[in-house]
Amino acid sequence: MSDSQEKWRTTFNDLMTLLMVFFVLLFSLGGMSKGNEARFLNKLQSGLGVLKEGNMTAVGVVEPIFGVPTEDREQLEVMAKAWEMERHLEGLVGELNAAVQGSTGSLSKDIEGILTPEGMRVRVGGDLMFASGEAELSAEAKRILGSLGDFLNSISNDIVVEGHTDNVPIMKKRFPSNWELSVARATNVVRYLVEIGISPKRLAAVGYGETRPLYPNDTEEHKAKNRRVEILILK
Repeated sequence: MSDSQEKWRTTFNDLMTLLMVFFVLLFSLGGMSKGNEARFLNKLQSGLGVLKEGNMTAVGVVEPIFGVPTEDREQLEVMAKAWEMERHLEGLVGELNAAVQGSTGSLSKDIEGILTPEGMRVRVGGDLMFASGEAELSAEAKRILGSLGDFLNSISNDIVVEGHTDNVPIMKKRFPSNWELSVARATNVVRYLVEIGISPKRLAAVGYGETRPLYPNDTEEHKAKNRRVEILILK
C-alpha cells in the first residue's frame, strides 16, 4: 500500500471517530443545562484544536479524539454510557409490556411499564393485589408477580418495591395508618419475589402511604388508581 493510500485511510478513520462522537453529543447535550453545555463545548473546542476566527493557520491532520483532555474524555464516556442505558431501558419497557400482554391477557391494561429518570417503573393496580385494607397477596397478585419473575430474573438491576394508598383513613389495630399498610404491602411483594427466585440483595421495600398520589383523591376512580404497587427497576 502506498504512502498516499495509508494517509487517506488514517484520515478517514479519524473522521469516522469524530463523527461518532458528534452523534453521541447530539443525543447527550439535550440533558445538560445551558451553562454546563456552554462550558463543556468551550473545553471540547479547545481540546480538539478548532481554529478561532482570525487565526486561520494551516493545519496538517486534525488531532485525534485521544488528544481531548482526560477530564473531558471521561465526561464524554459518562454521557455515552448514560445514553446507552436510556436506550436499554426503553427496550426493557417494550419487553415487559409484551410479556405482561402475553401472560395476563385482559389484565394488561392495569399493569404498565414506564420510563422515568430513576429507571423503569412497573405499575400495578392495588385492587388487583390486595383486598381492601389488607396486605396479604391475593391469588391474582401472585399470578401477576409470577408473570414478571422471568423478566426480573433476566436483568441484574436493583429493584425497589413501593406501596401506595389512597387518602381514606384505615385505623385498624394492625395498621394504625396508611403508612403501615403501604409498608406491609410492599414488604409482602418483596417476600414473594424472593420466593420466586429474585435475589434478596437486589430488593428493597418502601411505603409512601397516601403521600404520592397519581391523581387527586376526589373520585372513586382516582382513589383506585392511587392504590397501587410500583416496582422500580433502577438504572
